[in-house]
Amino acid sequence: MDQVSNQMNTTVYPKEAVSVGSSWTSTQDSQGMKMNLTYTVKEITKEKVLATINGKMDILPDAKIVGDIEIDRATGVPVRTSININVSSMGMNLKNKTEATVRKL
Repeated sequence: MDQVSNQMNTTVYPKEAVSVGSSWTSTQDSQGMKMNLTYTVKEITKEKVLATINGKMDILPDAKIVGDIEIDRATGVPVRTSININVSSMGMNLKNKTEATVRKL
């Protein structure tokens, strides 16, 4: 799961401008683990863009990825990310929650 957490630190943005309700997809691949993510903008303020994240992993087809991300509009840097990964396999339920916050020093 550490690979998944590290992969979530890389956010790929669309080339076109977004507005509330806009969605874009991103496929991230790290060491053979491919994640297909969909970002949907839920709010835009003067300072930030808030979006939800939904996705799946090809190596674990029953895994569900859900979360949200807060992006600084001026820099494009994700300042807060929260990701939950739920996997149900062979009668076991595994849950992983990753949260990251970036602050300017």
